[in-house]
Amino acid sequence: MLTRRPLSLLFPTLLLLAAAVAAAWSVGHLDNAAWANPQVSPDDDPSWGPIDAPVTIIEFSDYQCPYCKRFHDETLPQIQATYEGRVRFVYRDFPLTAIHPDAQKAAEASECADDQGRFWEYHELLWVNQQELDVPNLKAYAGEIGLDTVTFDNCLDTGKNAQEVEKDYSDGISYGVQGTPWFFINDVELGGAQPFSNFQSVIDSFLPAARTVTIPVGSWANFAWTGDSTPQTVADCFGAGNVAVMYRLDAATQTFQRWIRGRDDLSNMTDVFSYHPLLALNTSAQPATCNMPMPQGGPGVISTIIPAGGWFNFTTSDVNASAEEAAETCGDGNIAVMYRLDATTQTFQRWVRGRPDVSNMTDVQPFDALLALNASDQPANCSFPIILG
Repeated sequence: MLTRRPLSLLFPTLLLLAAAVAAAWSVGHLDNAAWANPQVSPDDDPSWGPIDAPVTIIEFSDYQCPYCKRFHDETLPQIQATYEGRVRFVYRDFPLTAIHPDAQKAAEASECADDQGRFWEYHELLWVNQQELDVPNLKAYAGEIGLDTVTFDNCLDTGKNAQEVEKDYSDGISYGVQGTPWFFINDVELGGAQPFSNFQSVIDSFLPAARTVTIPVGSWANFAWTGDSTPQTVADCFGAGNVAVMYRLDAATQTFQRWIRGRDDLSNMTDVFSYHPLLALNTSAQPATCNMPMPQGGPGVISTIIPAGGWFNFTTSDVNASAEEAAETCGDGNIAVMYRLDATTQTFQRWVRGRPDVSNMTDVQPFDALLALNASDQPANCSFPIILG
């Protein structure tokens, strides 16, 4: 359930809304009653991204709206690339039929495609062909992507999904939508074809900037780090004198470093047992415990706990485990996204549950694998940057 933030927190966003009206098609003046309902529902409309993602973006849009196309072409790809796995995007219809005569039927046609499980493909075609959205073309696009055209044509001709589109529009009015495109980012409203930076500032306000790692007294812990690091600087992050030994795999050079407090002569080495950095997103409603083999070939396992709805970066010494296999060590169905850096081949793997078509990638921000021993008499804590922003 979504709840509005206090007005003091919404004020900067409301200033953005005033500027945004010029970049949105408007439905005209709405009285104050239109703002009374803060419960913005995704309904049963098409969406992508984890259902339990920490940020949900609900867009109310019109296929003939030029500002909506600008958002789709310019801003949405940046959101997808930057916040994969952390954002759920929901598309709802808000056809402005007074100025866009083809918008209603285009919206109905997209719902007909959704009935056949092909919403997003059809959705893309509508943006590409925004200037040609009359009924004959809407039917032709269905054939282009291999839909059952008899079923599709009947769906469109009978107005089977007209009420679904009208419900979206009615809901939008009740939520205070004043034009298209119009967005609800969790409990924050954003109107118009805003630049990516404006979306980023709102999305980031709902995401943590750092993750804290705690190494128990007398224990080893393995984790990962993004950004500039050396064994010395990472060790110092855990507090002066706490970490006695630090191993580090430099992802960029594929070299291992060993740091031992007070022993500069042992700063580099090549015979460290290989281990690979991992980054996982837990989209379940409970913490996920990932049991990884002990680095250095030692007995037992190291358990890493990933909080509900959060990302965590850590390492595994199971050099043969794929990103999917590493995800399954965290419990059945808990992990939605897993990134893995193969230290041997210097390639990244991306595993997304149910999406084998996105299994490999090359554009993950490099992150280094670390293993540290806390030899002090107290737990050692370090807050380090979260990978992928």
